Amino acid sequence: MSEHDELVRNMFTAAAADLRPLLNEAGEQLDLTVGQVMGLGHFLSTAWVAGAKAGQAEMMAQAIEQGVDVRPRLARRDDDGEAPPYGPPA
Repeated sequence: MSEHDELVRNMFTAAAADLRPLLNEAGEQLDLTVGQVMGLGHFLSTAWVAGAKAGQAEMMAQAIEQGVDVRPRLARRDDDGEAPPYGPPA
């Protein structure tokens, strides 16, 4: 399994663990239909992933500002076919 595939799997697992209790509670407390809970789940998971990508970009920016050579990480990302979480495609 590539580093990118493992990252994606870990992100889905973490998002599910974070969001499942929230969706269950929202569904019960707000008396939502299954469709409404699914819509809320889509919205929240999209926001969760956006936040994770923003955090990753911020960590990369801080590393660059601190003079860390990020080229090996970027090369691994290119080898795995992973698109960078920031900027236009190369």
